[in-house]
Amino acid sequence: EEDLRPPQSVIEAEVVPALLAVMTKDEMPNVISSATMALAKIGADSCGERARDVQLAMRALLDSGNQEVVEAAALALGLFGSPSVAPDLASLLADTRAGRELVGGGKVSTRTRAFAGHGLAQLARRTKNTEISRFAAHQLVAIVDAKRCTDEVRLAALNALAVIPLASSELV
Repeated sequence: EEDLRPPQSVIEAEVVPALLAVMTKDEMPNVISSATMALAKIGADSCGERARDVQLAMRALLDSGNQEVVEAAALALGLFGSPSVAPDLASLLADTRAGRELVGGGKVSTRTRAFAGHGLAQLARRTKNTEISRFAAHQLVAIVDAKRCTDEVRLAALNALAVIPLASSELV
């Protein structure tokens, strides 16, 4: 099977900088969301020395004020695959003080919480780190068990749990 992916040097030197510029400078929410998801699919490992810049830009989008962009950023952070974002995604999912700060204050919306749960599950799925998988599973189970969560957030957490590879009972 032929590999149609551009060379890593082209991804790092041309693709990532172009998408990062669109993500941080464009004004159209659907364009920003699309660039964000494209960078997420490229992944932290393939972004080279720009990985940290991409992650910080995605994190900054959580405070954009545009629901579509915030949702894309929450999911993209997990898909991007950098384990350091796990606490941020868990904070958004649980609507903690830290999560509220990430979205600029006030409650984390139900939809953003759901997307953060899915982002956390995608992070667990992409990582080879069992601690991150365990952390994600515990955070999602806590939401499923929480009485104060809306049905929508609990259902999102249940669906997200289905994505996490639970190879053994040790993870849960």
